[in-house]
Amino acid sequence: MRLTPKKAAERMCVSLSLVYQLLQQRRLPAYRIGVRGRGKWVIEEADLEAFLVECKINEVPPDDRLKHIR
Repeated sequence: MRLTPKKAAERMCVSLSLVYQLLQQRRLPAYRIGVRGRGKWVIEEADLEAFLVECKINEVPPDDRLKHIR
């Protein structure tokens, strides 16, 4: 499925301006259809999911946090 930046923002629960910023920084993969300034961004759902997985921060288990303290 292909998403517009607006739909991608809704799925990520972020602002539309943040999605455009990620697109311009080329951090979120997408297709740019049309000429510069008047084109349309298209985001593959699989690319959005991969981006979100990449952004996930895994919590460190509590036992490993203070190993240096004895």
